Amino acid sequence: MNLRVLGEFSERGFVLRFAVLAVLLLSLPAIGHALVGETQSNLRLAPAVIAAATIVIAFVWWRVEALLAFALFVLFYDTLALYMGGPVRRFDEMTVPALGLVAVWGALPRIREWWSWPRDGAVAAIVLIGVVSSLVHRVPLDVWSIQLVLLVKAIVLFYVALWTSARAFQVAAGMKIVLGIGLLVLGLSFVELFNPLWFQQTLHLQQFVNARGPLYAVKSLFFHPVLYSWFTALIAIFAWAWYLDSKRRLALVLAAAFSLGPFLGQRRRAIAALVIALATGFAEALARDIQPWRQVVRRWTPVGATMAIIVVLFIPLLLNLGEATWIKYINPVATPGPSGELPPVEEPGDGEAPPQVRIALYMGAVEVARDSIPLGAGLGRWGSWMSRQHYSDLYYHYPTDHKAYQIFGLRPRRPVNVTDTFWPEIVGELGFVGLAAYLVYLGSLVMALWRAAARYRAGLLRVFTVGALLVLVQALVESVASPMFHSPPRAYLLYLIVGVAIAIGSRVPDDWREPAPAAAEARS
Repeated sequence: MNLRVLGEFSERGFVLRFAVLAVLLLSLPAIGHALVGETQSNLRLAPAVIAAATIVIAFVWWRVEALLAFALFVLFYDTLALYMGGPVRRFDEMTVPALGLVAVWGALPRIREWWSWPRDGAVAAIVLIGVVSSLVHRVPLDVWSIQLVLLVKAIVLFYVALWTSARAFQVAAGMKIVLGIGLLVLGLSFVELFNPLWFQQTLHLQQFVNARGPLYAVKSLFFHPVLYSWFTALIAIFAWAWYLDSKRRLALVLAAAFSLGPFLGQRRRAIAALVIALATGFAEALARDIQPWRQVVRRWTPVGATMAIIVVLFIPLLLNLGEATWIKYINPVATPGPSGELPPVEEPGDGEAPPQVRIALYMGAVEVARDSIPLGAGLGRWGSWMSRQHYSDLYYHYPTDHKAYQIFGLRPRRPVNVTDTFWPEIVGELGFVGLAAYLVYLGSLVMALWRAAARYRAGLLRVFTVGALLVLVQALVESVASPMFHSPPRAYLLYLIVGVAIAIGSRVPDDWREPAPAAAEARS
């Protein structure tokens, strides 16, 4: 391969560098797994160590390429673990700290330029509250320290992306790479739709066959339909942003095709998140005040019409999901017995947590925070991974009406659904003060992206910054019933996008010369 081509500052050079890195990531850990096998020694971590070393070394020279490769590798590492061994899932535990150290070293000369009091002060408050609360409540060091790392590791990647100056050609090439992978995922999902068992057995994927209506839920190359639905919705958002900027038919076709993803995956959250994200985009377009509102409405009409057609096509599915939601959350068939306890809940066939799990986690979190004012019960105590690994005694006491330890998915023997939410963890472990700090942090990201999107009138960076804003809104909706902001597969790609977009909004890349004029200048 021509090394000069690899060094070109162009989209082609970026794609070639990413391709080289992707080949190394897919081959070297697999070779390591083949040599080591499923031993019981520390050598089992060889594939994860090799993959981490590959990313960190590449990050020194190819920063944006390495970050994108890292995020996509983690996104599929549950599937890759079938070929590289289960321990490869620990790849991010080694990579994120190393990337953080390299990024801090490179950013030290100008780190003050990136300082933002609302955002960075809130992150410092989250860490401080977690440590103080854990010490006050005498949480074991090996519990709260690990949970602190799990809480902030995705935020670390946000800062790594923020401090990595991406250029316009890198943004364009990265978007094309993700689109290409998305087309592969989407195309395979249509094959899976007709015969999921044959599809999964042929590709040696995890078997998952479930239908919430007349169609099978699809997951394509992912471990679960949740990831498939979220990923296709993310690409749909960027495709819609591209269409609204360019009015190209290809963009409209791609946006419509990927908008089918959340419906094919049959996930309520993903459907709602896509719709709410697009509604936010419409509000942002109106708020820019560059064009008359009638022109904005006309520009958005194809978006609304396309989504309406998709909704009509999937009415049977939506009715089924609506009925299931009503029965599960609003008017459950199961009623308390004479002792006040609910009858045992059977494990759902689609792998989703029973509704009692999330209700109990939310109700219990409020009660825990109320009884542990002002800083919560400490890290690793409620709704978090470490509260599951070292089963927290709080599950025996909260919520008061129906204790968590009695609910399927939260029972000590198999508490697999303890981490099925996000906000109960924040409220229960950091208290109401910690909740306020986390909301300030996320609110500062939303405002920074809103300003970044307003900085550009049209073009690539307008598409990317608007897309990043809507993807963050999508994540906020998803976080209501999933650990969105520290779930390794999703949080990394989310924070990579948000960090790069905020950096672009703060400073125009050297190779970009189309900043948006002020609204008053545009109107004149």
